[in-house]
Amino acid sequence: AWTGLEVAGPSAMRDWKRQGGVTVTRVASGGPAARGGLAESDVLLEANGRRLRNYLDWEAVKLDLHVADKVTVRYTRGGVEGTRTFNAGDLPTSTATKITVSQGLEVVTVTPAIQAERGLRNARGALIVRITEEVRLGTGLQEGDVILAINRSLVTNAQQIADLLEAARTDQVFRIYFERAGQTIFIDLVFR
Repeated sequence: AWTGLEVAGPSAMRDWKRQGGVTVTRVASGGPAARGGLAESDVLLEANGRRLRNYLDWEAVKLDLHVADKVTVRYTRGGVEGTRTFNAGDLPTSTATKITVSQGLEVVTVTPAIQAERGLRNARGALIVRITEEVRLGTGLQEGDVILAINRSLVTNAQQIADLLEAARTDQVFRIYFERAGQTIFIDLVFR
């Protein structure tokens, strides 16, 4: 289940006593928490009846969730306490349309929800959601990489990768730019 929000991690462990809960660091635009009215910088005090002292308490709440389960949170915003309820959703990458490229690579178009789910730096491109061992070894790409451009063509959707590679000539060199762990990298590949 996906809540569409992230909270401060281990670095904020010292702040919970002063704040009385865990700070929301990111809310996915259009995600479950955003639809429920939560915002970045809210401090979550309790979720589904469980006191939230640190990020591990929030993770424990998420582990108990299934898609469509209600999440009721007690929170503070600007010193004012409130309660919000929203339904957990499915992971955006699970529901996204998958495009198969060359039998060993499956990609989805990066959307704001997928960007938030995966913590991606780039808001566009095509996320690799499945890659065979053979293709991984042959290309150096891996699951979780986001293809940003092929040669000088910016990638704006997953289908574009399939189209670019299908139009390739034998022995044509491709420079593929991709995001991995927040960094932009490129590789040169020759398709035979």
